[in-house]
Amino acid sequence: MKHFIVSITALAAMCVFVSGQNVLSGTVVNAKTQKPLAAASVQELEGKSGTYTGKDGYFSLKVPQLPAEIRVSHIGYAEQTLVSDSTELLVALRPIVLHADEVFVTAQRAIDGKTPVAYSELEREDIDVLYHQQDVPLVLDMEPGVYALTQTRGTEAVIPT
Repeated sequence: MKHFIVSITALAAMCVFVSGQNVLSGTVVNAKTQKPLAAASVQELEGKSGTYTGKDGYFSLKVPQLPAEIRVSHIGYAEQTLVSDSTELLVALRPIVLHADEVFVTAQRAIDGKTPVAYSELEREDIDVLYHQQDVPLVLDMEPGVYALTQTRGTEAVIPT
């Protein structure tokens, strides 16, 4: 009987704790196109909890109380902070241009006898001859260390090496 009373008390305390939790859910979309935004960050500022949107832009977040202050952000979009007393939201983020310094990309060819990596050169003439006989992935698959895939009628086929 004593265990029964302790169990009922614990269950009642849990119910009170769970009922104190509110679930805030909604969808994050691009303000211009109204298309859902995947992987947008949704943070509840007071309780320090957060989540990310799924592929369909949907999120669900437990908040300690309503109204809740949340911050929604995504790379390439203006961050939005809002206070909501509703449990269902539609958040539209405005696209912005990110300014960054220019990036320089450089490359060097491997030099036989000097570069400490295995490499092979595929000449244009070889490609011209083989390309008429085989698909490009099959031509590239002949090179050491290359793993090639090809698509055939919507299905992917792995080419054994």
